[in-house]
Amino acid sequence: YWLGWKVEGQPRGKSGWMWTGVLINGLSLFSLKALSSPYGASLLHTLGWQTDWTAVLLPVGFSFYVLQNISYLVDVSRRQLPASRDLADFALYLVYFPKLLAGPIERARIFLPKLANPRRVDNTTIARSFSLIATGLVRKIVIADNLGTLMPPTIFSASADFTTTEHLLWLAVFAFKLYNDFAGYTSIVRGVSSLMGIELSANFQQPFFARSFSEFWNRWHISLSHWLRDYIFFPSSRWLIRRRHSSTDLLALALPPLITMLVSGYWHGAVASMVAWGGLHGIYQVGERLFPARTLPPEAGKGQKTFRAVLSALVVFILTTLAWVPFATAGFKQAVQFWGELLPPFTGGVSLNSWGWALIFIGISLGMDIYQYRANDEAVFATWPRRAQVWGLALTIIAILLSVGTGAQLSGFVYQGF
Repeated sequence: YWLGWKVEGQPRGKSGWMWTGVLINGLSLFSLKALSSPYGASLLHTLGWQTDWTAVLLPVGFSFYVLQNISYLVDVSRRQLPASRDLADFALYLVYFPKLLAGPIERARIFLPKLANPRRVDNTTIARSFSLIATGLVRKIVIADNLGTLMPPTIFSASADFTTTEHLLWLAVFAFKLYNDFAGYTSIVRGVSSLMGIELSANFQQPFFARSFSEFWNRWHISLSHWLRDYIFFPSSRWLIRRRHSSTDLLALALPPLITMLVSGYWHGAVASMVAWGGLHGIYQVGERLFPARTLPPEAGKGQKTFRAVLSALVVFILTTLAWVPFATAGFKQAVQFWGELLPPFTGGVSLNSWGWALIFIGISLGMDIYQYRANDEAVFATWPRRAQVWGLALTIIAILLSVGTGAQLSGFVYQGF
């Protein structure tokens, strides 16, 4: 808050105070992430520190505070918004409770004006809010938690006990579980916030329909990917071009996406598996930039275009799903072992009972995505006729109760640990 005033008072083009704030926030995140990792805990134990001080020093949602602080200072320096004059509003921007645990990552230039303007909550807003909350509960409790219950608990920690077919199928199930867990959280908190007249940013937009890796990151964890784009990817690209590297130069093409995704990996966790996950996505984007897909000729038919779109989406889904392995495993060694077991010789066999139920929940997830995608509205259920809304809400409540009553293992939101 104080640094924002200092940044605003600097002449245009001077950025000393801004960089001071960026370094304070960046080094805080780097050091506390490192100390809270298994490597950091081992180092502290070796040095004789018995108390886990990071559990005391690391606030809930700290990773999100840091990104919001940095974007605020940079935007003030760029004259994209004035420094906040209201400490209560600025504090609310950082710790607003719906987004506290797992985002979305808001920009001050978008969030603070919403606090300054009158907020109106009418019947339409309430209907839309409860539609988002109900959609989020279905995604989290009915789909994600049931998929988590069906998954073998040791599929990633003891992968050698499973066949190749089981590896592939349960990895796909994990992708849908992760998506519905995180998208469900976002939908719930957006609905809760909307009830108070504050619209939070959308964070997901049918990511499994993406036809390229850049499009995937414009559909998955949108607030984080746009933050990385605006404050790491674009600045690093501009810096390389100013250093007399053409925009088509190999270094200018490869370094920005690789650096961006490595930062994303470290932000998720200061462990080798998370950095490997980020690096793998960086390699995907580098390959996409070096070898762009050929565009179809204008005379290409609708069927040919549809086939290309479906095939592209399938390739992106397969590669992004393979990249979830380090995200899912306890460490990099387990991730390498899991990948190795996907190679020949292949082994078959899977429990059809569990897999059949998993297919049902994946089908519900895809059905919701298709319906929202076609309507281009994540709260499309609020537009139904009143009678249909009543029946839809009743079925939602029944599905949630059945999921809880039949033994689904309810879990915390997957991203609340970041």
